[in-house]
Parts: sequence; structure tokens; C-alpha cells
Amino acid sequence: MVRFAFFAILVVLGVTPTFAVNIDDDRRVREMIAERNYVAAVDELQHLKQTNRDIFELNNYDYLLARIAHRSGRYGVAMANYQLVVLRGSVLRGYALWHLAELSRTFGNPMLERQYLREMQFTVHESLLDAAAANRIARSFYANGDVKLAQKEFERLIRGTNSK
Repeated sequence: MVRFAFFAILVVLGVTPTFAVNIDDDRRVREMIAERNYVAAVDELQHLKQTNRDIFELNNYDYLLARIAHRSGRYGVAMANYQLVVLRGSVLRGYALWHLAELSRTFGNPMLERQYLREMQFTVHESLLDAAAANRIARSFYANGDVKLAQKEFERLIRGTNSK
């Protein structure tokens, strides 16, 4: 009854309760990263994801998990978590798309790379990565022998407009 009254007062005042990060979990992950123990950090973050998904997403740990997995060569884990960041519309969505494009290029899939870069351009407005994405798209076309499309992309880049 007391909890209900507390939450009712918060709702009336327009205050939304948020989840706090468990300080011990956060400290443990930071220490593992500082020690470059990425395998343990990935495991710890995956455990946190299973035990408290709300805190995990609220603190964008899915993006952190993806970055650490990417660095440690666990590309499947990285791609899956980058996708989760994109799907839930995180503020880090653009960066996740950038890294998905990078992984696609690494694995020899230029079409998928361009798809992720285009998605980034169309969904993340005024991103710091806009010019870099346009440049990568043009270079991808050129590397695959499509000189006309590459030229068109480079001309857009020079004019200062991307392909939106």
C-alpha cells in the first residue's frame, strides 16, 4: 500500500522513476575493461543482460557489450548487440549502424555495408558520421567497380550534401 501511494505521488508530480545501475556490477565491468580482460567483461555484461534487462538497456550496456565483443573478436555477439541497439532506437543507434557497416565490410559484404550506412544517413539526422558514411559509400562503389555510382557519391560529398 505504501509503495502504491509513493508511485501514485510520483505520477501526479510528473516524476518518472528510473532504474539505477548496480554500482558493484558497473565497477566490476570497468575494472575488467581497464585490465583489458574483455572476455570476462563480455561474460559479465551478458550475465547482467539476462538478470536485469531494464538496467542493461537503460544504461546502453548493449552497445558497450557490442564494442567489447567487437574488440575481442566475438563478432557474432557484437553484431547481435549492435542490432539490439538499432532496434530499440537508442541514442547510440547511429554508431551501432556504423560498426555494423564496418563488420559487413570486414566480412566482404559491400552491399550490406552500404545498406547499414544508408540506414544511418536516413534515420540518424545530423550525425557526426554523415560525411564519413557518404565517403564510405562512395569508396565501396569504387572498390566494387561501379565507377559511375562512386563518382555520383563523391560529387554529392564534395557539394556538401549526402544522399538523403
